[in-house]
Amino acid sequence: MKRRIFIFITCLFLSLNVFCNLSAAANQQIESTKYHGADSIFKANGISIFWAILKGPEESSSWVHIKIINQEDNLKQFHTFSLIASHPFSDSEEWIIKGEKLKKENIIKLNRESFKKMMGRTFFFYQREEIEDYQNEIPDMEVYYLSVPDTAPEFLTLEKLEAYFKDVEKRLEKVESTIKKQE
Repeated sequence: MKRRIFIFITCLFLSLNVFCNLSAAANQQIESTKYHGADSIFKANGISIFWAILKGPEESSSWVHIKIINQEDNLKQFHTFSLIASHPFSDSEEWIIKGEKLKKENIIKLNRESFKKMMGRTFFFYQREEIEDYQNEIPDMEVYYLSVPDTAPEFLTLEKLEAYFKDVEKRLEKVESTIKKQE
C-alpha cells in the first residue's frame, strides 16, 4: 500500500513538474516575440526598422520616415504587417496600416504632428499572407515604440535621408558578416 502511494505521489510530482516547465517555455516563447524598439535602428528575426525625420520649416511640414526591411534569409518569413498608433495614457488606438503585404523594402511616411495626439507606434508582423480579423489576430512578432525614437536623425533633404538609410543598412550587414565570421 505504501508503495502505491509513493508511486502515485511521484507520478503526480513529475506530472506537475513537466506541466510547469511546459508552461514556462510557452510563456518565454510568447514574450520573445514582443520587442521594445527604443532606438531608431532595430533588427530582430530578419526584420530591420530604421527611423529618420525629414525636417520642414515648421513641425507641420516635417515627416517621419520609417523603413522596414524584410531580409531574404528571414527564417520566420513574415508576409504581412500592420501598424497602430496609440496614446499611452488613454489606451486609445488607431489603425494606420491594416495587413499590408510585406515587401523586401517598405517605406512609411507619417506627418510629425501625428505623434502629438497618438505618440506610440506598434508594428505587427504576421507569417500568414491573409488575415481576416487584424484586431483579434495574434501577431508572430510585435515591435512597439513609445514615440519617435530620440535617436532618429533629422535631415533637411530627402536625398540625405535616403543616403542615411542606405548607410545604416550597409553598416548592419557589415556587423552581421563580422559576427558570422566569428562564429
